[in-house]
Amino acid sequence: MFRKLKYLTASLFILVLLFITGCVTTPNIIYSVGSEKYLSKELALQRLEQLHIELLSQILPINNTIQKSAIVAMPSLDRIERTGIKYSGDKASILPEQIDYIKAYIFKDFGANYKLIEKRHIFRELKLVYSDSPEKTQFIGYDFLIYLHNPSPDIAKWYIKSHSWEKPCYIPLDSNKQGASRTLSWLIILEELARQ
Repeated sequence: MFRKLKYLTASLFILVLLFITGCVTTPNIIYSVGSEKYLSKELALQRLEQLHIELLSQILPINNTIQKSAIVAMPSLDRIERTGIKYSGDKASILPEQIDYIKAYIFKDFGANYKLIEKRHIFRELKLVYSDSPEKTQFIGYDFLIYLHNPSPDIAKWYIKSHSWEKPCYIPLDSNKQGASRTLSWLIILEELARQ
C-alpha cells in the first residue's frame, strides 16, 4: 500500500511539475495563410490583410467609370460556417478557435473582392451587403447585383445580374493566371459584362 501511495504521490508531483513548467499545454493551433504558418490567429489575419493590400496596390482605376450602380452581396459569417467550410472528419472534433479563424479568413478573403471592385471604379456607386442568401439580395434602386454563389465548400463563383437580363452572368476566374494578373482579368470581365 505504501509503495502504491508513494508511486501515486510521485506521479501527481511529476504531473503538477509538468503543468507548472508549461510542459502540459493545450495543443498549439497552426494558422495558415497560403504556405505560411502562424501560431497566432491575429498574426495570420494581419498577414492576409497585408497580402490583400499588396494586391490592391497593383490594381488601377479605369478612366471611364460606368454610370451605373451596383450592390455587392457577400455571404454572412453564418452562411460561411454552413456552406463555405470543408470539414474533414468529425466537425465536433474541430476546436471553436479553428472554425472562427476559417470563417474570418474566408470572410476577409471574399471581402477583398469588394475592395478590388471599388478601387477599379467600375461603377458610379457601389454598396456592400452581407446576407445568408446573397443570390436573393434585392437590388431595387441599383442597376446590378454582384454576388458570390457559395452553396458548398467546393463552389464559390461570382455572378452579376441586372434587372433587364433574363438570368445572371457568371464572372469567370482565369485559373491559368496568378496574382494581380488573374484579379485584373476578373475585373475586366466584370466590367465587360456590366457594359453589355
